[in-house]
Amino acid sequence: MELYEKIRKEWLEGDLNRDKDLVDPPEVKRYNDIPYGPVEKWNLLDLYVPKDDARSPLPVIVSIHGGGYVYGTKEIYQHYGMNLAKGGFAFINFNYRLAPESPFPAALEDCVKVMTWLYENAGKYDLDTENVFMVGDSAGAHYTSLYLCAYCNPSYADLIGIKSEKRVKIKACALNCGVYDPLKLRFEDGLDDFVTYLMGDDWREKSDKYLCAHNYLTKDYPPVYLMSGLNDYLLHQFEPMKKRIDEFGIELRSKVYGDEEPDKAYHVFHVDMNNRFQKECNDNELLFFKEHIK
Repeated sequence: MELYEKIRKEWLEGDLNRDKDLVDPPEVKRYNDIPYGPVEKWNLLDLYVPKDDARSPLPVIVSIHGGGYVYGTKEIYQHYGMNLAKGGFAFINFNYRLAPESPFPAALEDCVKVMTWLYENAGKYDLDTENVFMVGDSAGAHYTSLYLCAYCNPSYADLIGIKSEKRVKIKACALNCGVYDPLKLRFEDGLDDFVTYLMGDDWREKSDKYLCAHNYLTKDYPPVYLMSGLNDYLLHQFEPMKKRIDEFGIELRSKVYGDEEPDKAYHVFHVDMNNRFQKECNDNELLFFKEHIK
């Protein structure tokens, strides 16, 4: 069994166990398995909306899930997404093509398709394309950071060959427990295997050119909520990204969670609805987004 196949099996077992006692909140309506592109298995999204929210149209959160580039589906993020939808947002939770079968920039191409779907279907679902927010964690935070580089920096969009959907107005983002500079990963954890799946054996030669978000930030980047946890194995990526965001004068709110119980502030703790810090973190990010609704 290949390493990525082993990861898919073991991580899925862990995530299903994490969520085994969770149920859909009654305050949320869900639309499942909506096609947004031509690839039947992977180009599907779910949409969660609050049932009794009086706002019309609804501001939107678009989520890019994590999973080391090789793992993950929208089903693993459904409870996290519905939890944020309760806060007064429509939440788009989508599958995307995974590495190594679909290497970079396939996931970003799928993200563009999702944004186009959002624009073209906003009227049907009462969605506000003028107030769109993005969240991503781990590899999904990396993808989110790179998508926003393409959104704000035409030279990067041209480099990777994608055209971001400018008709959707992204007002802010939350980057959670993410990778932002793969060359600075701590490879004793085996993390280089994941980037190899993403880019191929020569990924180190390509990393600064294609994968380092630090290199393509601009002053036009949307406001950022940047977070990590004291027991996050990607915590070392937090401060360098924070420094680069500050250097460009981008609006930033940042926090490392876990002062009281560091062991509970593990990697992507915010998607675990049983974690003691998830509510504080997710509430803070929703508040940050609400401050940027216009």
